[in-house]
Amino acid sequence: MKKIFTTAARQLSPACALITSGQTIPAGCVVPVRGVSPDVILINYDDYTDNYSSSTNIITTITAANPGFTWEGLKTSTKPVATKKEGTYEDSFELSIQMVSFSVTAAIRKQLQAGVKVVALLKHNEKGASGATKWNAWGRDTGLYIRDLVWDLNSPDTGGITFTLKTLDDQPSATLPVTVFITDEATTDTLIAGLLT
Repeated sequence: MKKIFTTAARQLSPACALITSGQTIPAGCVVPVRGVSPDVILINYDDYTDNYSSSTNIITTITAANPGFTWEGLKTSTKPVATKKEGTYEDSFELSIQMVSFSVTAAIRKQLQAGVKVVALLKHNEKGASGATKWNAWGRDTGLYIRDLVWDLNSPDTGGITFTLKTLDDQPSATLPVTVFITDEATTDTLIAGLLT
């Protein structure tokens, strides 16, 4: 039977046998837990600095010149997607996070219509060993912008404002969202919490 995954793909699950066509995931492989926390931590792009290692694809330090803030969602209102874009010379990634503002106050609407350029920190439901995949930074290299904003007052779901934080068409990300991890889950959580104060 023809193998459909390369040796490089095997690195995604080093303890698993090479997956072949027509098979289910072999015993011992862990199916990632889907989804993210509905709450998103946003940091102004110009305030954001990190220490990123391209060899490990991990961020080990983040600092922010000004505190970030938490955008509160509900259930599955936060929908992140990363899409590979084939380029003539180099490939890149379009990053997008669909979100909902359940508050439609004058202050919130003023902020949304003014637009932002941010980095988003998402907490994945799939935490991995010792929390190694729990936190990821979206838009760290190019920033994310508000696009596709719609306020449908008759929406049967929310009546709120829906919008997407995404990379610009001419400024895609060079990488998939990058893992944030320092030593263990508790230490990483402490780093993230410190960005809000």
